[in-house]
Amino acid sequence: MIRAVNKAPQGYKGPNYEKVRTQLLKNEKDLVEEILAPIRSSWSSFGVTIVSDGWIDIRRRPLINIIATPPKGAMFIKVEDCSGEVKDAQSIADVIIKAIEQIGPNKVVQIIMDNAPVCKAAGLIIEGRYDHIFWTPCIVHNLNLILEEIDNKVSWIKELTGEAREIIKFITNHHQSQAIFREHSKLELLKVAETRYASNFVMLCRLVEVKHALVCMVVSQLWIEWRQADSERGSMVRRLCLDEDWWSKVDFLLKFTTPAFELLRSADTDQPFLGEVYDGMDSMVEKTMEIISQESPQLLFVDDHFAGLIKKIIVDRWNNFNTPLHTLAHALNPKFYDEELIAQSNGKRKAPHKDREVANGVKKALMRMFPSHLHREVKEEFASFVAGIDDYADISALEERSTMNPVRWWICHGANGVHLQNLAIRILSQVASSSSAERNWSTYGFIHSVKRNRLGSQKAEDLVYVHSNLLLASRRGPEYNSGPSKEWDVDAENPDLELSLAALNIEAESGSGIGASSSSAPPSTIEHCAASIFDEDCYDED
Repeated sequence: MIRAVNKAPQGYKGPNYEKVRTQLLKNEKDLVEEILAPIRSSWSSFGVTIVSDGWIDIRRRPLINIIATPPKGAMFIKVEDCSGEVKDAQSIADVIIKAIEQIGPNKVVQIIMDNAPVCKAAGLIIEGRYDHIFWTPCIVHNLNLILEEIDNKVSWIKELTGEAREIIKFITNHHQSQAIFREHSKLELLKVAETRYASNFVMLCRLVEVKHALVCMVVSQLWIEWRQADSERGSMVRRLCLDEDWWSKVDFLLKFTTPAFELLRSADTDQPFLGEVYDGMDSMVEKTMEIISQESPQLLFVDDHFAGLIKKIIVDRWNNFNTPLHTLAHALNPKFYDEELIAQSNGKRKAPHKDREVANGVKKALMRMFPSHLHREVKEEFASFVAGIDDYADISALEERSTMNPVRWWICHGANGVHLQNLAIRILSQVASSSSAERNWSTYGFIHSVKRNRLGSQKAEDLVYVHSNLLLASRRGPEYNSGPSKEWDVDAENPDLELSLAALNIEAESGSGIGASSSSAPPSTIEHCAASIFDEDCYDED
């Protein structure tokens, strides 16, 4: 590599294998820890969420990763090898508790895992040990479960998604059908990712986008002459592509599930979202039921019980998912007290403190997060904030409730309530999903691959630590927003999808669940990096 780049200093000799895998890797890990020190120092003020997920690596070892997600981005902490241990609630809780002690219990606001019963039981164990730390289910996982349950309990939807998968499978499994389809479409068909049910929505959206191409394909002379077109599955594909009633079902399914999918996309991020979850779920239910009531009367395949069933599925899941931390985050978000916003809802929205469920959740959360001798003081601070009195009565504070970022609003206008200000900043700075922990396995799989399957768990962990956290550090530097290496980790063909180097080479486990196309860095970036690597000024005599 050094000879090929042809920019190495005269007589430069690269480090040997043993030095790279021991001393240099250790030095690099120490350097990364120094780079991340400013981010760690902010955890005391802004708090941190621990997200975790389980996985089995290439050598069939059960692993649990620990990711810290402050407002400045997800930071990889460690991977725990659970080989030989029973993965029950206590063992999972023990792994998380070790991470809490490593980070500092006073800095942790919540733990996010998926909604499995064993994870919930582990979360209750952690809550029993730390009163101020909440176990919070992943909202993205919850929304996926809602969509999956709708599919399982509504027969025509289950049949529809199955037929859509058959269309895609048949076309993509035959070279001839793919060639015919590509003559009529520049877009490719997307397959479903089994781990994410919401990818069915993406699959159906793409089918609608290429509907004209599918119709042209099945009526073309090449399709008619193709011998597989007359097979049972080929005939089914042709029948469905030409069936307007089938496309009507697809359109209706996409319409009433759009609110859930939009909320999922918004929550599937490493950015603060906890303060939006409660209102987001309420709005999602309202929009979904409104669409169903408007569209379903004209559709023969929708019965009278459909709307009630959909609402029951969503509400039951939300009731099991909702925690006092969600209600407290909702109640501390200043924009939901804006009078103009409430008036525009035509009576559908009210201030959080007037909602009985929210008020009860706030009381439970505050009692857990503060010692008893501070309860009265904190409640008085909360009452001043809600009523907009004292310092909160400032004209700019009232006007900026709905226009300013909630964390910034509390920094600027919350000094009147010392305890409440610190609490609001910490809570409203937190994420609402465990997606960063799931995406981390893409990086792990990229490093500990089939070709590198002899890596020990500790060595793989060190490499993942360096790789993941250098990505976080590079995004915070000025070079990420300008210059030859601007947004180097963003797929040029899909600017909305941010990918790590790992995800550019293997299927991304992102919220959409769809594999991303590969892309490479521009030549200018490669030359820039090579010049930096072999710049003699960058090295001392050692």
